[in-house]
Amino acid sequence: MVDGSTWFRFATSFSTRFPSIEEFDIKCHAASGGQEWKRLCDIEAKAPFSPYNRRVMYQTYYGIRDLLEPLLLLGKISVPPIHQAQPDLPCLLEVCPAGMLKAVGLYKPPYKGRTRANYDARSHILKTLENSRSITVPSLALRDTILSNTFGDALDSVLAAVITAKAITNPAYMDAKSGDPYCVEGCIYI
Repeated sequence: MVDGSTWFRFATSFSTRFPSIEEFDIKCHAASGGQEWKRLCDIEAKAPFSPYNRRVMYQTYYGIRDLLEPLLLLGKISVPPIHQAQPDLPCLLEVCPAGMLKAVGLYKPPYKGRTRANYDARSHILKTLENSRSITVPSLALRDTILSNTFGDALDSVLAAVITAKAITNPAYMDAKSGDPYCVEGCIYI
């Protein structure tokens, strides 16, 4: 999808190349012959979908157009592993909570949903994070908010924060994904 361009040019001309989400959907599926290609990092992180799958294309499209592109144009971020992390710039990382859960054996049973089993799965994940000292939930009200969110978005946010903390406190972890193809495709941290 980068189409022979540099990653920076692809990212900073994204809104011109794809003026609408419909154009993004059409052009990506046309370029891939109707297939949903995954990057190497999608496969490694066991991401459930291609970045332009119709379930997640909104996150991809608006994340690149409204967050990544403007921040890159202003020189306000570095994007490891494409850029080396800079001490004076925030890092923007792509993370996958589902990939993290798969990597540590906590993906099943499903935690997204309204059943008691889904709630129990969310509770088990949260307790596991606390027991590993990855997080501390500072109040019962916050714990209730995280566990009561049936779509799992609150827990996904906690998982994203854990992944980010792991990456930024361990430069070797971020540097492990440097070089090809990560310098063009990016990386998903888990």
